[in-house]
Amino acid sequence: MQKSKLPAKLYKYCSFNAKTLHILSREEVYFANPVSFNDPLDCKPTIKVDVDRSSLERLFVKMLADESGKTEALRRLQECRYLSSEFGDYRTNIEAGEFYDRTLASAILDGFTRLMSKFGVLALAKRWNCPLMWSHYANQHEGICIEYSTRNPTPVEINAVSYNKPRAIKVSDLIDWKFNASVIAENAIRDTFFFSKANPWKYEQEWRAINKKAGLDFSPFTISGVYFGLRCSSAVQTALVKLFDNDHRQIKFYGVYESDDDFSLKRYEVNTDEIRACGVSSSYLRDFEGLSSLSS
Repeated sequence: MQKSKLPAKLYKYCSFNAKTLHILSREEVYFANPVSFNDPLDCKPTIKVDVDRSSLERLFVKMLADESGKTEALRRLQECRYLSSEFGDYRTNIEAGEFYDRTLASAILDGFTRLMSKFGVLALAKRWNCPLMWSHYANQHEGICIEYSTRNPTPVEINAVSYNKPRAIKVSDLIDWKFNASVIAENAIRDTFFFSKANPWKYEQEWRAINKKAGLDFSPFTISGVYFGLRCSSAVQTALVKLFDNDHRQIKFYGVYESDDDFSLKRYEVNTDEIRACGVSSSYLRDFEGLSSLSS
């Protein structure tokens, strides 16, 4: 996949909770395990056998040997041959041969998936004003959207997701990568695994950063802004504005509002001085009860 030009800003839609406060206050982000995604087809490629059987067996042994040792790899190879014997001799019987090839290919793909699942994925969006993203990832517009500046990113693999690429990984590319250390083949494989997604998801305009491990880690980007959803409460806005009171970064805060002309979302810059001046206020319910008691 050709590397896309990195946008000046990328965005993370999220609910407001303890995890969100943590990543905002610590300049950390959460790199998700790719097998945990809500889309069961995401980071779940298929495999295309485009080599002869001897090459397939050679790759099978290599993949399993790297993971569990050569003795275990050869034992598994004999096990696959034995299982295929239910249909006949895999070397002469077409049905047995096809079953044997599928078994080898499936084991290779499983091993490759386990290898890739050690990495972590940070999913970001190209735009802040997607109503569906607010609904799906920001608690139905009650949450926030974090704006990241990509001006000086830390070294990280990042690219745009493609929504029109094949899902299958070629066995020939795996062989080229494992036996010949081909960078071209490795890039093709990683692009298919990490940066290919089903076409209906294209509204997300997603970008991904790949980390060497899953879980919380330093953010590769700097926070430059925070957007408050259409239904985001004033209490959340106050908490976040005051969270960054003594921060060295000049973070901007934006409110989101609806367009009168269409279904698009627009923004305005929040007056943070007004929010700071408000501070903690008493409950209007308590004030109302107090007035009621005075009038009775």
